[in-house]
Formats: sequence, structure tokens, C-alpha cells
Amino acid sequence: MNHHPAVITANECRKLPEADWRFLTTSVLHQAPASKYAECLDCGDPHETRIELDLEQRPHTYLLCPVYGPSQIDPRVLLRWTVEPNIVLQRIFASVLPQLAATELIAGMLWRVGLATLLGKRWELAFVRNPGRDRDRRAETLLAKRRKTTVLTPLEVDAVAWSRILPNTVISLESISDLVDGQIRFDDEHFAGQLAMSEIGTKPATIKTKRSAGFGKIVALKQVLCEHVRAARDHAIATMDQTGSPKLLPFPTNQHLAGMAGLRGYEVTRCFQDRDGNEVRFLRDVAQDLVRLLEHRG
Repeated sequence: MNHHPAVITANECRKLPEADWRFLTTSVLHQAPASKYAECLDCGDPHETRIELDLEQRPHTYLLCPVYGPSQIDPRVLLRWTVEPNIVLQRIFASVLPQLAATELIAGMLWRVGLATLLGKRWELAFVRNPGRDRDRRAETLLAKRRKTTVLTPLEVDAVAWSRILPNTVISLESISDLVDGQIRFDDEHFAGQLAMSEIGTKPATIKTKRSAGFGKIVALKQVLCEHVRAARDHAIATMDQTGSPKLLPFPTNQHLAGMAGLRGYEVTRCFQDRDGNEVRFLRDVAQDLVRLLEHRG
């Protein structure tokens, strides 16, 4: 949800408990055009696929490997879904914003969520994604002018990044919701508590004090990994154009990542292991998976 467009593959969905991925694919996510690439089980590289009709006009999907030749595959491995912020927000805030219809203010970046009634007051909410070095400063400018607007982000690590930029109260969806047994659970008490802190003039801490330093390191590592993923995708496309087979750009060692992020090697390891390091783990996995890398648009 933190990338534009946010895309989830069939393999990613099936890593979740069955009740969760069935709920997501039927109630939250939108079916996207199928991927054109699949991973060859023989060579391990992703290659283009093609649909052929048999004599009875029934479609069959083939993976075209230049080394091992064509092989028939299950077309379901090519399925993809997009994450639509409006639908996700509707599911999360159904109890406090039953008529929610988020308005996109900046394409793929910023939405006005609406007015939620909590604690006997109405609170203006906005949702923003894609923070960091490549953020669109129009969103920053607009939100800074509306200081009473509570800003929502997908992940806690992004809430930390935006809270350093904006005067607004910033709350992550990750901190107030969860996916449990095929349902989205909304923690209205925690959300109300965050709003109450902002009402008395105290900008709520997006993280516990004892973990603030760790979040700053995760943010720094995330920026380095974003740059590597972009370079790795460009490299994979270039090698595919040149040789017909995409190649991975070697993934940096922890020491190399530490040097680029201004961290120590052991701090990079801790970032990957941190319970709030979901996005850096995601970027690390994408950078080392050719199929996901070629489909990545972050």
C-alpha cells in the first residue's frame, strides 16, 4: 500500500493464512492485469509467458525459457492485485466513517479521508503514502497548511518519517489495525488515544521512546534499499534486452549497506530483524527476486 501502484502477487498472497488472503482478494484488493513473467523452475530466472490455444480452442499458458525451452504453467501464478487506498480505508474506518469516500488530492500520493467523529468531536483525516527522499513536496506543503488535519500513513516507519517533516499529528494504519482471521480489526481505543494526545497540545509519539533510535535507522536503511531496488530493476531490464535473460544486481553486504546509510553493520542486521522492519525486509526480498523485481513499481 505504500507504493504507487501498490501491487500484490499471487505468491505473496499465498504466504498469508488462507482466511486472510481469501478475504483480501475478494473484499479489499482489485484484480490487476496478470503478470507477463513467471519464474522458470529449472533455471530460476523469470521469463516471458505466452498463451496458446489447442485444437479445441482451449487456452494454455507457457513459460518461454531460452535455456530449457517452453513449459506449461498454471496461469494462476500470474495473478496480481492492486491495493486501492479508498477500499482499505473504508474497511478500517467503517465504524467511525461509515460513508467514507476518500478524495484523491495528489495522484497516487495524498487523499482527503473525511471527518471522523470520536471523543465527541469531528476530526479531519488525510492519508499519505510514498514518503522519504522522493516524496512529492506538494503534499508536504498542503498538509503543513492544515495543521489540524490528522495524517495517516501505511506503516509506522513512515509515520516517523512524516512526523519529522510535518507539524500535524501522524498516525500509521499499522498501529491501529490488523488482519486477523480474515477480518480487519480496528483498534478504536488506541486511535482515540492518539487523537486525545493531539487535542491537549501534545503531538503523540508515533513510537515508544526507547525505540525512536531504531526507527531512525530503519528509515535511513529504507532509503538506501529503495535506491538499490531501482538500480537492480534497471539492471535486470537492461540485461534482459541485451541477452534475453534478466540478471540480478548483486545485493550489497550489510557492511556496504551500513556505509551508505550511515550505520554500523550490526545496526543493519537489527533493522532487518526489528518487528517494525517490515518494509526493509520487503525491499530486501524484492531486490533478490527477479520476478518481483521486474513487476515492482515503487
